[in-house]
Amino acid sequence: MKKAVNDFLFKRNHYCVAHTINLSVKDCIEIKDRDAEEDHNKPLFDLINKCRTIVTHFKHSTKSSYTLIDMQKQMNLEMLKLKQDVRTRWNSTFYMLERLLKLKIPLSATIPLLDSPPNNLNSNEWLLVEDAVLLLQPFEKITSILSGEAYPTLSSVIPLVLGLRTAISKKNVKTETGTFLKKKLMDVVEKRLGVYELNRTAAKATILDPRFKKKGFSTETNATNAQMWLIDELKEIISICTTDGPVISTAASDNTINDCDDETDEIWGPIDKKITESSHQMTPFTSAASMVKQFIDLPYLDRKRDPIKYWDENKTLFPFLHKMALKYLCILATSVPSERLFSKAGLLCNERRNRLAPKKIDQILFLNSYNY
Repeated sequence: MKKAVNDFLFKRNHYCVAHTINLSVKDCIEIKDRDAEEDHNKPLFDLINKCRTIVTHFKHSTKSSYTLIDMQKQMNLEMLKLKQDVRTRWNSTFYMLERLLKLKIPLSATIPLLDSPPNNLNSNEWLLVEDAVLLLQPFEKITSILSGEAYPTLSSVIPLVLGLRTAISKKNVKTETGTFLKKKLMDVVEKRLGVYELNRTAAKATILDPRFKKKGFSTETNATNAQMWLIDELKEIISICTTDGPVISTAASDNTINDCDDETDEIWGPIDKKITESSHQMTPFTSAASMVKQFIDLPYLDRKRDPIKYWDENKTLFPFLHKMALKYLCILATSVPSERLFSKAGLLCNERRNRLAPKKIDQILFLNSYNY
């Protein structure tokens, strides 16, 4: 499908950011060679497997599960269950570790009471779990934000990556393995996510977002490049609209001030000449540059406000930029919303509901997309 779009529609796709984050984090918490002794990921990899063993035991043993719940009741704690992870999804591993950490006290009290219990984590392993949860939490947050569909997401990728760098760098870890994990996460953010500032589609979406504009970029150079890419495309739009647009007649009309005699021509002549020369000097490029500068110089929109609504309110002030904003701000950063739709379609079209007409399925999916 991707090749068909590239070859026949001559359009380039941008990769799902959530998928990129998934691959990036998996590289940091897994090991390529399980027999390698010097792999710095191995302590964390072994810890995650040990956590899986604990969770699997409680998932497969009703008695152990009830014992854990009873222990939480005795301690007057919120009753929670352990979460099993899915190896292909890093965030499920994060949720598993996070839940284990929340249940640390009742879990440690429950395991000695069980028949054939799994090995509990020691103090150093619990510290590593804390480090892992601390470092992976920012990734989970931005994945959740970018997986939305009711608000612009692509324009938030570059600012969120910028914030992610800062958030990870400020985390204080307690273990040597945690220190290595922190360094590796910083490296993958720079290598795999930092390149979005060089992606023209993402860069133009960011600079067109009135909440971020040029402040969303990590360097002034990248911000300036994004501004020039925006001006170049805007110049083409202005050129097309100017060529195809209606030619305004300069002939006298009812609204024309008829005072053009020889004496007034002598007075108004120099002014008319300056205005005419100024009009000829205004090219599509200078017009585009002027529009973009005017937009960038305006006050920033509050981050919690809707940028689409902002452009709807300012479309008369920036008609050409309004068109571009709708083009780029409506692009999704991830494929998660479309995957959700396919999942809903699969649930509707199973054997129990195969009597639903295709039209009814379309209507139900449409209503589901608006949370009805």
